[in-house]
Amino acid sequence: MTSARRCRFVRAAADDLSPVGSGTVDVVTTRSVLIYVQDKGRAFGEFHRVLRPGGRISLFEPVNRLNRFLRAYDPGTVQDLDDRVKGVLEALQPRARDPMLTFDDRDLVELAEAAGFGRVSLTLQVETKPPEPMRWQA
Repeated sequence: MTSARRCRFVRAAADDLSPVGSGTVDVVTTRSVLIYVQDKGRAFGEFHRVLRPGGRISLFEPVNRLNRFLRAYDPGTVQDLDDRVKGVLEALQPRARDPMLTFDDRDLVELAEAAGFGRVSLTLQVETKPPEPMRWQA
């Protein structure tokens, strides 16, 4: 049997996998998907729903809440412009509600457990050095 007959790809939102039947999936795998999902609990619930008994899930998610070094440049003489740009971005996507910033590794484990995943394993890699400042002209 060719691999094309052994797998199927479905385009759907992580928190609404309604095109996929319950208990029909062997593996759910994502990379940098939940970071864009507002209702991560619902996404985990959907992952659990579509998996067959004994099915597996594998996730990779950047945890931006841990990033304490958000400014990688020195605005120098354009500080006013930098402040205005940040103000516009904050108005469009407030940090307190930004799905990219409202979770950490512990939240992901808790969400997986709450969705019904019985055994959860987490590998965390954290780099704590600030980035090298970039010249504003860059």
